[in-house]
Amino acid sequence: MRNAMNVDQDIINDFLSSKYQGKIFRFLTFSKFIDLLESNCIQFIRSDKLGDNYEGSWPQKNIQQRPSDEALKKLINGLNLAEGMKHSLQNTVRPEMFKWGQEFIRTQVYVSCWHKSDMVSNHMWTNYTNTDLPVAIQIEFTEIRSVLSR
Repeated sequence: MRNAMNVDQDIINDFLSSKYQGKIFRFLTFSKFIDLLESNCIQFIRSDKLGDNYEGSWPQKNIQQRPSDEALKKLINGLNLAEGMKHSLQNTVRPEMFKWGQEFIRTQVYVSCWHKSDMVSNHMWTNYTNTDLPVAIQIEFTEIRSVLSR
């Protein structure tokens, strides 16, 4: 049921160096809560399996402001095409390649979803606990950072 994976130490160090001091919440079903207690492990899920197209993806603003890929420009400019066609190709191929790359990345990113807030959110209850037995875990971020730094 669980997938073992190695987490890049740089990612862990970035997480552990965060200055956030507030509470974080994890909303889950009762059965996942029991699994957490029995396994003593936090489950990470591949981001494309969550049913949320935005998990594990780049923000739209980032996509819109992303500079053109110089290698792609060079390739297109090297083709024996009219300048207008090259320009059109640069504007249509790059976004499609980026979309494919984003979809691929989502198959490589594993997440454990937590909510940063000082209070419980009705929105989070509704979206992340579609069961009669929902559970919310509340912990100070400094506590979870301390446990993970051991």
